[in-house]
Amino acid sequence: MVFDVTKAESFENTKLWLQVIDQHSGENEKKLLIGNKCDLTYDRVVGHETAKKFADSLSMPYLETSAKRSINVEQAFTILAAELMSIPKIEASCMSYQLTTEPTASTTLTKSEW
Repeated sequence: MVFDVTKAESFENTKLWLQVIDQHSGENEKKLLIGNKCDLTYDRVVGHETAKKFADSLSMPYLETSAKRSINVEQAFTILAAELMSIPKIEASCMSYQLTTEPTASTTLTKSEW
């Protein structure tokens, strides 16, 4: 989830978006909160500590980036990839399924019977 550190409304909207995600996702959903535009220090309205505390309250990693200056962009993808790799895999194998009934003789239909 990315928000703009120079716009309070952007940060406030993340709370709503995360609620929507939680309503429509599974329990293994991995999230990362990213404060973008960290290079605009004089325009910042959302403090690092405020965003970090919010992320911590939801057990989410928090990272600040600048897409314009390529600050922490690669690290954001690395963190997200690590989070995704920690999801337990569900293994399903065709070999584990067993027939419960014996096969029966099939009837061949002619084209006119379709």
